[in-house]
Amino acid sequence: MKTISQRQTQLTQLLTGELKPRQIIGTGYKYPKSVASAWLRKEIHNEQNPTQSVSDLFVQTNGAPFTSEKKAKSSNAYQQLVKGSFELITSNLIVCDYGVMPAPTSGIDKGYCVYIETTAAKVRRPPQ
Repeated sequence: MKTISQRQTQLTQLLTGELKPRQIIGTGYKYPKSVASAWLRKEIHNEQNPTQSVSDLFVQTNGAPFTSEKKAKSSNAYQQLVKGSFELITSNLIVCDYGVMPAPTSGIDKGYCVYIETTAAKVRRPPQ
């Protein structure tokens, strides 16, 4: 398991171009730098705040955090959450909380990110 400082170093290297997104998350993503940055930030946050862990984070497509809360709240991900049209890739989970928070940082950037918390979906069994 990597330490917080190792994850912060990876985030810095990702944002400066020294590390490719595929070296962190693999291939096949639409916005790989954004996905890699969000994953690293989630790992950093959850290590630093084990009692306030989040399921996922969203940042700009270039991997940088949003520059203000207002910009984070106007993002596509946040607007989908507000409208109830946000979809997870699995039907086994549902979004139970979302919001905007200060982005976990590598020290070279500051800003905000959108977070979600998920929980298991309650499956209703048909009457027999």
